[in-house]
Parts: sequence; C-alpha cells; structure tokens
Amino acid sequence: MLPPRVRHRILLRLARGALLWEQIWLAVWPLVAVTGIFVAIVLFDFLPHLPVWFHILTLLAFTAAFVLFVRNAWQGVCSVTDADARHRLEIDSGFDHRPLTALEDRLAGGTDDEAARTLWTLHRERMARAVRLLRVALPSPGMARRDPLALRAVVLFLVVIAFAVGHRDAAARFERALLPSFERVSDAALDISVWLTPPTYTGQAPVFFKWVPKEAAPTIRVPEGTALLAQVAGVRSQPQLKVGETITPFVAIDRKQPEEGHRLETAVETGTRLAVEISGKERAVWPLEVIADRVPTIEFSEPPQKTSRAQLQVFFLAEDDYGVSEIRLFTERADGKTIGGPAPGGADGLL
Repeated sequence: MLPPRVRHRILLRLARGALLWEQIWLAVWPLVAVTGIFVAIVLFDFLPHLPVWFHILTLLAFTAAFVLFVRNAWQGVCSVTDADARHRLEIDSGFDHRPLTALEDRLAGGTDDEAARTLWTLHRERMARAVRLLRVALPSPGMARRDPLALRAVVLFLVVIAFAVGHRDAAARFERALLPSFERVSDAALDISVWLTPPTYTGQAPVFFKWVPKEAAPTIRVPEGTALLAQVAGVRSQPQLKVGETITPFVAIDRKQPEEGHRLETAVETGTRLAVEISGKERAVWPLEVIADRVPTIEFSEPPQKTSRAQLQVFFLAEDDYGVSEIRLFTERADGKTIGGPAPGGADGLL
C-alpha cells in the first residue's frame, strides 16, 4: 500500500498526462487525417495519372493544409498546471467540494481562535480521508462529439486498403507522387511493341505489332481470350494500357532504371480499341476487333440405323469456328451401362 502522499503525487502526474494527451490528440487530429488521406492517395498511385498541372496543384493544396494544421497543432497545445491536474482528479473521482484544493488552502482568519483552528483541522482531516478515494479516468478527448460522422474511421479504412494495395512498391509510388513528370517523349526515343498469342484451341499463330509514328494503325482482329504481352521502352513515367474500358498499368522491368522498359501481360476479352497512354496522353492506338468464341454445334445428319451385322450406325454433322478435333458419342444400354468413344471421320462422318 503506497503512502497517501506518494499515491497523491502519482495520481497527479497521471492526471496531467491525461489532460496533455487530450490536448495533443485534439490538436493533431486534423493533421493526422490530412496525412492519412495523402498517404492513401499515394499508395493508390492516383496522382501520376492526373495531368501534370493538376498533379502539382494537388501537392500544393496538401502542402498548404499540412502547414496550416501543423501551426494549429503547435498553438493548440498548452502547458498543464498542477491546479488543472488537481481539478481533473476531483472530477474523475466524483468529488463536489474540491478536497485537493482544500488541502492546499490556509486558514485566512481566526488563527488566534482555538475553536476556529480545531474546526479547520477537522475539515482538513475529512478532506484527507476523501483523497484516499482518488482515481484517474482514461483520456477522453471527446472525438465522438467533434466527429459525429466518424470520418476518422473512413480515413483509417482508406489507409488500410491503400497499404494492402500498394505496400509492395510503396517507395516507387511515393516517388511518382512527389515528383510530377514533365517528361516529353520524342517519337524517335519511344518504342512500343505488342505480342498477341491466340488461345491454343484456335490453332492460330501469334501476331506481333510495333508502333510506327504517323503511320495508320491496322485493325487488330484476335479471338476472345488472346494473351497480350506489351512492352514500352524509352520513358521514365509509368505507361498504361487501355483495352476497351479496362486500364492496366505497366510495370518497370528495372525499377532503378525505368527508362529501360516497362511491360505487362494480360488477356483480351472485349473492347474496340487498344491504346498505350504515356503521361496522360495516348501515344499508340490500334482499332480492335475481338472475335467471340461460338459454341460448337452437332446434329444427326440422318436418323440412326442398324447395320446388317446388328450394329448401331450414326450419321452426324459437327461445326466449330476453329475446327473440330474430336467427337465422342455415348449411349446407354437397357441394362444401364454407358458406352462411348471417339467418332472417326472428323466433323462429318458416322459411328
């Protein structure tokens, strides 16, 4: 059991700490919120996709907000006095008559009166007994009252999601966000290549396209599900590939030397145009035609017949946009056994 004086000093320091923490949190909360929003935007890699002037304007706006809230935070924190700490202890302990203040008081008059001195001593003893019930509540800056919409939770949620999305290359994303690109890429230095590999079942050969400045781009016709490999060299900023409404960022082959090249791999499922965007400007555009894969069809060309040797003979006609490689026919006998096998003769034959 701690002596009353020691316990009183400890509780007084805890009360001062609680008051100071409440002041600090209320003062720095706007700064923390702005910083969290900026970190989330950076990790989402949003700023490099803006026009350069808007990118710079956004950085200036965040800088101004940061400076303003730093100043407000500095001015919003003041020293906590012993009187403030004693008052906090009395409030947290549920005292109405401020016993701690009474213990610090001195008898103003009547020091020569024995009865007055005795009454004053009894009063101080009663206040001293009340001090034994002192306690300090946890800091409560009252954020629920100041932020009724719980926007602080939204900021925290954005930061968590952004960290999950961009933590692997966070350094590169911060570099792109803090250093707007004024890059002007010449056509001579730019190299854009695209490889298209149709699905194996189509039997079609891969196709290679290379961007040629000021030359009409041919229409690209590919089957649905074609694998696409694109590479861009000669630029430091991160290019983007647009396939219809889908936008996919390239990845630097060497992050320390991004001008050596960027590349990506994806699949072409839909869209009417294929474009490579660099620093917010489309540099290479090809018209695109995605050929949907039709469902194969098969039908009996003649009714099934019985041969002279009591065998089942089936005539069929099968079609597919990329050819038929194999057909299997399965029949169920009266005893429930299923039999079947490949049909000879390709798409047009009999079994």
